[in-house]
Amino acid sequence: MYPKNEEKKMEIYRFINDFLREYRVCPKIEEIAEGVNLSKSTTHKFIVRLEEEGYIERFGKNQMTTRETMWGIDNIPIVGSVACGKPKFAEEDIQGYLPVNKDMLGYGEFFGLIADGESMKKVGISSGDIVIVRKQNTADEGQIVVALVLDEYGYDNTATLKRYYIERDINKIRLHPENDEMSDFYADNIRILGVAVKVLKNLETE
Repeated sequence: MYPKNEEKKMEIYRFINDFLREYRVCPKIEEIAEGVNLSKSTTHKFIVRLEEEGYIERFGKNQMTTRETMWGIDNIPIVGSVACGKPKFAEEDIQGYLPVNKDMLGYGEFFGLIADGESMKKVGISSGDIVIVRKQNTADEGQIVVALVLDEYGYDNTATLKRYYIERDINKIRLHPENDEMSDFYADNIRILGVAVKVLKNLETE
């Protein structure tokens, strides 16, 4: 590689590294290209070279870590999707892993779910976003939980992401959507899988 190309390659590396440290998310290809004054196609070629040489590690289309940041990275399992609208059958098979900076999360064990629907849009959760969830089987009222709604026989039936309340006067669990056009969902019994702690916006380029 020519000296000027080597210099530009390392400029891209420094841009990615600094972006990860400052914003705790990966830059999009457009942001990198604009930051180093290159076209997207040329920028992509340099990113491929950085990966081949071990400077960065990529996870999917828009996720990557650098040599300097990967030591502080946890790989969070993505275990399917969760409905933000009408509850749907739960999918808990691991679909992949997401590298997330440990400083973002704090203590605990975590998993990720892909939001499906718009019922939590008032708190900034849109369809396609990744919701990071701290595993726990209890929650305080008002927290946003991932819950399995149990059927009349006590079997796990549907998974949903909602704000959690207990309606003691009617002996029901109320799962509240953050969308004024949707109604609360009432359940006799649920199993809490965890509490939402972070949302990673869908940054897929068109």
